[in-house]
Order: sequence, then C-alpha cells, then structure tokens
Amino acid sequence: MRKILDGTGLVHFGDDESTAPNNKTYLRNTENQSLTSMIYQDGRSASKRLERLFGQKVFSNPKDENVLIKLFSAFGLKEGDIVLDFFSGSGTTGDAVEKYSMAAGKKVRWLLVQLPESLEDNLRTAVGSNKKITKNAIDYLVARGLEPSLTSLAEERLRLDWEQIEEDLVNRNSSLFDGADSGVDAGFRVFVLDESGITKPAPGQLVLDRIKPNYSDEDIIFEMMLKWGLELTYPIEKTEINGYACYSIAGDALICCMRPGLTVQTLNEIAELEPDRVLMLDSILDDTLKLNALQIFKRVEERTQKKIDLRTV
Repeated sequence: MRKILDGTGLVHFGDDESTAPNNKTYLRNTENQSLTSMIYQDGRSASKRLERLFGQKVFSNPKDENVLIKLFSAFGLKEGDIVLDFFSGSGTTGDAVEKYSMAAGKKVRWLLVQLPESLEDNLRTAVGSNKKITKNAIDYLVARGLEPSLTSLAEERLRLDWEQIEEDLVNRNSSLFDGADSGVDAGFRVFVLDESGITKPAPGQLVLDRIKPNYSDEDIIFEMMLKWGLELTYPIEKTEINGYACYSIAGDALICCMRPGLTVQTLNEIAELEPDRVLMLDSILDDTLKLNALQIFKRVEERTQKKIDLRTV
C-alpha cells in the first residue's frame, strides 16, 4: 500500500504507523499560487535574528521580516511602490522592503512612522523579562551616544540590517539575494515633526533674519521642499558655484543660497544652470542684489522660455 500511495514521490511517510502521512509540496510548483489563509512561522525566529544583529536581546516580539516578504510577494509590489507602516516599532517593515526589493529586482520604498516613545519611561513600567530587555536596549544606545528611544532603536536596527545585507550580498550567504543587484541604495532619512523654522512677521513688522535660532540649513531646505511639494528623498549636495558654497538638490533642479558672500557673477552662473527653483535667505541680500537677481533670472526666462521659481525667506 505504501508503495502504491507514494508512486509519484509526493507523499512523506514517517518511521512507523504512529505518524500520519503528509503531502510533499515543492516551491517550484507553488510559487505562483496564492497564499494560504495561514502562514506558519516559529514565533522565536525573528527575535533570535534581531538578537544576533545587536549581540543581545533588545526588543521583544518583533514582526517577522520573512513573513512580510512573503506578503509583499503576494501583493505583487511594483517598481516605485511605497510601503507605509504607521506603527513601525523596531523597523521590521523597512528591513523587509529592502530585502524584498533586492530579491525581486524592484525599487520599492518604505515610510515608517513611530511615536517618540522613551525607553526610559518604558523601563519604569516594564515587568518580568521585558525589564531586562528594555535595559539592554537603553545601555546599547547610550553607549553609542544615541537617544534611548524606540525610534533610535529602529534607526540603529536599519543601519545594522543594511550592513548585514551588504555582507550577505558580497558573500552570497543567503539564497534570498541570488541574482540581486549589489548596487541598491538602502539609505534612509529620519524626520521629526516640528514647528516651522521660519518666522512669520507680524503686519508692519520688519524682520532682518527670519530663520529661527537652532535651525540648520538642511532644516530650512527640507521645509521649503515640503512647501514646494518636492520629494524629501531627493539628493542634497553641497557644492560651489563661482567659489560660493551653496546646496544643489536633485541635480540643480533646486539651488539654495544660505550663506553671505553671494555676488552678481554667482547669480549669473546659477541662472545659466537653468534650475527649476532658487531659494535665497533674505538676510544675505541687500536691495541692489535683490534687484539684480530679479533681472538676471528674468533674462534667462525670456531666453529659454522656462519659468524659474525664485523665493526668499
């Protein structure tokens, strides 16, 4: 009977009659099938992988990135899709998207959102093994000069994940990356909700410098990018034009002048680059330079028939 049932080689029998026979299923025959209603995964495996990454247990019950990768494959994520996680915790979703992107050969992006939970506050209310785990996380972050918060833990996890991914890509340690592109950009940016860094003058008030204290050039640039509706993923590069230090965003699509020393010649050279937008701080301009700037960019617009959005803050 055993030989008859196993004629196709697709039945697995145990050592004796105490084990029920099971169907054998091969991945090559099921990779295009829809997911079953349940995915079994050892609940400890994700915790153990995270523990190996940090060298100690710093997070309890993380989501399993391998399960998420299976879900992303079933969803059929396309090039340019964005995966949004409003409760990102330890950052598992970001890790899973990066691995899926490389394995599938698609550039899928992720956006993680997390309240700034203090691990020190969590430590005060933690009980049982969670108390030791939270203490491990705090000690790990503080030793590296990082804020003891859940978001800092997620940032560090994503950095460590990418270091591990790079190593696996080079050494082909994982079948997940067979044929994967080793040139994938896994960089990410971290933003914190805050008020505007630009002062809004009261009616009739003259403000010489509208930038609030303790706000960096990048803070103002990102704020203006949001107001312009530009993607915050665009590359920002420090550059020099005619010896003047400024910022180039998305390959000169936006040029930002944030430092004193701007001259008419520099403005001419910026205009010749034909950027879509130019941002200048009002505090670095005098009345003559403002008038020159308007004329310089107007001449380029007339010659190229291309509108250049010129703004000062």
